[in-house]
Amino acid sequence: MRTKSKPTSGVIFTCSRHDAHCALPIDNNMRKVLRQIDGHRSLASVAFVTGLSMTEMQETIRALVEMQLIVPVDRPASILT
Repeated sequence: MRTKSKPTSGVIFTCSRHDAHCALPIDNNMRKVLRQIDGHRSLASVAFVTGLSMTEMQETIRALVEMQLIVPVDRPASILT
């Protein structure tokens, strides 16, 4: 059985389709996160600003990824080291 991977606090996300979240049913946590996702902030900083626990944040990020509303940002190797 394959388990779903959890997003880590160091992963950066950006919105994939800015207009798509208007037509999809999203909850309040998703709305808060979408307002803060900018392609530069870590999940930890977004969780802090939105007041979500990391567990809530992981669940919200997973749902937004599955809905294809956000995508991970590729960072240059120099930033990762």
